[in-house]
Amino acid sequence: MIRDFKREDLDLIDANEFGELELYRTMIDLVDFKTLTKDGEIMCILGYFKYWGDNYKSFLIISKKFDYIYARTARKLLYGLFNQLGACRIETESPDIPMLNRWHKFLGYEKEGTKVKFMENKDYNVWGMLCKEQC
Repeated sequence: MIRDFKREDLDLIDANEFGELELYRTMIDLVDFKTLTKDGEIMCILGYFKYWGDNYKSFLIISKKFDYIYARTARKLLYGLFNQLGACRIETESPDIPMLNRWHKFLGYEKEGTKVKFMENKDYNVWGMLCKEQC
């Protein structure tokens, strides 16, 4: 079930190793969120914010208990931003590792480049998706 985000969701999610919860807590008043739950348990949280015009940055905080049956629902949640917000472009960044590269391709992102030694001396990929309809 997709529901509105509650502040305590960041405390309740058992985030996987890529969920930078402390960073997200600092952004809580600057970012909009949606929460995906299964039987009342948080599976993932989508965060997003407008950074220029009709362009948005997004991120997913995934639970360690995330069932990949819900991957399509997470993808729908992400694509819903195009209609919900009138977004023309959604982008994200993530460490350049095979598992996350496959995940972002599945979600519908296209790799646009790499920030070399970006955070913690690690390479990060920049991923973007464009609205398939006229913006």
